Amino acid sequence: MEQISLNIIPKLQYTLGNFVLHEGVKDCFLSLQDICSRKGTNGFPAAFVVAPERFGKTHLSMALTEWSATQSLSVQVITGLDIPAFCYEIDSNQASPPNILIVDDAQSYLLSVEPGGSGQFVSLFEWAKRSGVSIVLLSSNPYQDFPCDAHIMSRLKSMAQLEVKPPGEDDVAEIISILAKQRGFRLQPRSVEFIRRRLGRDLGSLEKYIDRLIHLAQVLGRSISLKSGLIGDAL
Repeated sequence: MEQISLNIIPKLQYTLGNFVLHEGVKDCFLSLQDICSRKGTNGFPAAFVVAPERFGKTHLSMALTEWSATQSLSVQVITGLDIPAFCYEIDSNQASPPNILIVDDAQSYLLSVEPGGSGQFVSLFEWAKRSGVSIVLLSSNPYQDFPCDAHIMSRLKSMAQLEVKPPGEDDVAEIISILAKQRGFRLQPRSVEFIRRRLGRDLGSLEKYIDRLIHLAQVLGRSISLKSGLIGDAL
């Protein structure tokens, strides 16, 4: 039975098992592997990856980290908000740098950098070049949205431009199941198919729907199933 405890407070778990290598992310992931292993890379190995909110950027960084370990490549993952502190560390720390630096939610930093404030990012970029560190920036916004000056823009434009796209039709059922699993419950195959046919491939809509299911189950005290009617009522 598809049942969820009424006193559960769902907390998203970012684990590699929740990463789906779907049609919309596969090419990006393979390109990142080539860039980080420096295959076919002319010059500085760096990538700027655009993915809308809730499109799996954090899971992508985890998958890239695991793959890097199989290649004996060390990885450090930070967020955009960590960039100022990280720049201070690299100025004062003599430890060996990682092979790959992944910056998740890079837009949280780049949206805040006004023209004339490019020093930190330029220092980070040039440190990576000198140290032989590959950089991967994961962003919810395209670089055109950033109020940065030419010093930052020229470096962003020099990076390989990659994009995470919506999943293919054949991937949606697995993604729906993973979204439920991530929130602590299991959907039966019939329920997954019912949802897939009505909501399509939009990841944001699927995630909001799953969260609405949990909310209604808690408020109404009903099981999450077709039989209870809750899956249809949440649409």
